[in-house]
Amino acid sequence: MTLIVGLGNPGTKYDGTRHNVGFVVVDAIAGDDAWRKKRLLHAEICERDIHNVRVMLVKPTTYMNESGRTVAALLRNLKRSPADVRLIVVSDDLDLPVGTVRVRDTGSSGGHKGIASIIAHLKTQDFTRIRIGIGPNETPDGHRIPAEQFVLQRFNTEERMKIDTAIPAAITTIEERLAGQ
Repeated sequence: MTLIVGLGNPGTKYDGTRHNVGFVVVDAIAGDDAWRKKRLLHAEICERDIHNVRVMLVKPTTYMNESGRTVAALLRNLKRSPADVRLIVVSDDLDLPVGTVRVRDTGSSGGHKGIASIIAHLKTQDFTRIRIGIGPNETPDGHRIPAEQFVLQRFNTEERMKIDTAIPAAITTIEERLAGQ
């Protein structure tokens, strides 16, 4: 079983914000397939095959900082432990330049509250993270913008073009990982 969890905040208010690039990636993977709301699991779910691998695409309906609740609830529902599934989490990364895609297979949260929540709920750091750069969080004249404000901003036109290139790159990275299973 492979879970691909895109991190973001629920609701149209957050559509297009920097913090929701994880949702954009899993939406792009789902394509025209329908999402099913699972209230008790705090998620929207879409199942499909990628390279002959059955995957469950997941968008938590909790806010970003509680994403671990969703992943833990899904694992309980599937009667699986974190060691029994392949977990790929797609998230924004404030410390990477806009549009940069990086992969890590284990490690700390790096200060990302959604990743921290998943680590806390699963009690493991051993899962793949596909990180998409949304930073740096500063104005053109070098003033720092508080992270909590910056992640809820929308991309400007130039940044949007970089993100529009990063989304297919992130999907290709996921597909390569699945094909190499």
